[in-house]
Amino acid sequence: AQESRGLRRCVQETVIWECQEIPMVDIEGCSDIFFTCKIGDELERRTDVHYRSSNGRGSFNWRMIFPINLPMHPHYATIQVWDKDLFSGDDFIAETTIDFTREALIAFQNEVSVKILDPKKQKEDKFWINFTKKDIETGKEIKQGQVLVSFELLTKKDAELQPAGVGRGEPNQNPYLPPPVGRISFSLNPFKMLDQLLGPGAKRVICLICCCLLCVFFGYFVGPALIANLITAILF
Repeated sequence: AQESRGLRRCVQETVIWECQEIPMVDIEGCSDIFFTCKIGDELERRTDVHYRSSNGRGSFNWRMIFPINLPMHPHYATIQVWDKDLFSGDDFIAETTIDFTREALIAFQNEVSVKILDPKKQKEDKFWINFTKKDIETGKEIKQGQVLVSFELLTKKDAELQPAGVGRGEPNQNPYLPPPVGRISFSLNPFKMLDQLLGPGAKRVICLICCCLLCVFFGYFVGPALIANLITAILF
């Protein structure tokens, strides 16, 4: 019925591969990064979380699937990057927008599947896009990192012939999404787990506390004995 009214069913697939240079927003100097993607003003999906990123990098390899009808307006996808908080609301970091008006018109008019290609490498279907956030004081857009994505519009027929799972779920194909790298890995070694869970700021504080305790221990237990030996050596 929808086809007869001039609408054409389509599937939009966005893959979030990885990110870099994302700001560290937690007080301990790290971020628990995840992404949301919204088509127009209604449909929204989100990735899983890359916990305890301390260098602005995150690995996801996460597929989002949106059933849509063409033509639709407006033709844009909004991708936002967030910091996950367990005990309070998630922290918004920045966002970017993909305008796919051209691709939507081609897909609708010719009933074909269309990919957005890297503008610098036209044969590459992965491309980096920048995140920005408006500075409240100056009103200027400030760069807040980058995300590597793939973006494709599939006809209903092609989507049925090339099925793909959400996230990294089955069927994991078209394209295959490998497990993410650089994530927290469970270990029976408590020092290794602490190293993964603590951010740079927390590590600096712990090192400072340990140094202070060592100085106190030295001054209280070792210092008097050294002073006594020094006085004895001088006097006798």
